Amino acid sequence: MVDGIIGRSFRRGADTLSFEDLPPSELLGIYFGAHWAPPCRLFTPALADFYAKVNAGGRRMEIVFCSNDGNEAAFERNFATMPFLAVPYADEQRIQSLKQRFGINGIPTLIVLDGMRKPGELISYDGRADLQNHQEAAIEVWLKRAQEMQEGAASMSH
Repeated sequence: MVDGIIGRSFRRGADTLSFEDLPPSELLGIYFGAHWAPPCRLFTPALADFYAKVNAGGRRMEIVFCSNDGNEAAFERNFATMPFLAVPYADEQRIQSLKQRFGINGIPTLIVLDGMRKPGELISYDGRADLQNHQEAAIEVWLKRAQEMQEGAASMSH
C-alpha cells in the first residue's frame, strides 16, 4: 500500500491531513527539493503549474514534497509556494527513509508511483526529465506505463 511507503500524515498549507483524508489519485509523485538549490527554484513553479493543470478536472495525481531545506523557516517559505502535500519538516526520519528507499542523491527529483492499479509500484525514477520532455502529456506517459506494468504482471500470472 502507498501509505506504507509515504506515511500517514501530511501538511497541506497550514493543515495536517491523514492519509485517509486524501482523495484517491491515479498517480503519486514524491518531490525531493529545497529552495536553496537554483534548479529547484526553477522546477517547483513548473511542477506546481503541471499539478494544477492535470488536476483541474478532478484529482489525477497527488504530489508529496520532501524538503531538503536547511531549517523549518526555509521549509515554510518554500512550501508556502506549493499547492501539494508535504511530509512535515520535523519528520526527518520519514524524509531520510524515503531518500534512502529511492536512492535520492540530487535535487530536484520527482519519483512517480502508481496510485491505484498497483499502489506504490514505481513508474518513474526521473519524473523531472519526463516533465521536461513531455510537459502536460507526462501524465499520459506515466499512466500508460502503469497500464503496461499491470498488463505485464497479469500476463505473467497466467
